[in-house]
Amino acid sequence: AGADGTAAFNKILLKTDGVQGTVYLGGSDLAAAKLLGYVNKTSDEKFTVSGTVTSESAVEANVTLTSTTDETKVFTVTTASGEYTISVPADTYKFVVTKNAHLSYTKKALEVAADTVKDVTLVGGDTNADGAINFDDLSTVILKYGTADNASDVNGDGVIGFDDLSKIILNYGSANVVED
Repeated sequence: AGADGTAAFNKILLKTDGVQGTVYLGGSDLAAAKLLGYVNKTSDEKFTVSGTVTSESAVEANVTLTSTTDETKVFTVTTASGEYTISVPADTYKFVVTKNAHLSYTKKALEVAADTVKDVTLVGGDTNADGAINFDDLSTVILKYGTADNASDVNGDGVIGFDDLSKIILNYGSANVVED
């Protein structure tokens, strides 16, 4: 293993019978082990990650998958309708959904070894993108009430108004969702 904790396996001999496999390291069972990658997977094998992003506005959402085994592999799609589909190679990904003036959703390890459906609901009101709906968001909307400000427009109608204020009050105290 390297100083950074990464492991490399050199001169691995593979059977020539076309068997495909998954490489895990550590743990007494697969749930505790870390996925390292796949053996004999063809680079053109792709799977779809799709689903629906539901929220309190029609503003575009960004869906990003970043490989946990190779952080240079990043796949992103933007959706205004809420429906999304991303084609990716088999791997484990950090799955992140963001939207202006909303709390984000993160799944630290989404294993993709087949077509996968992942629906997400985002909560509106995080106008300063600090990961929580609190007094700072409430005061921002009150100060910008009646103006056009995309960063503070929770419902996406173009103007900061009563609906934006009420969504912040309703969701007050909520925080970003992060799942393992």
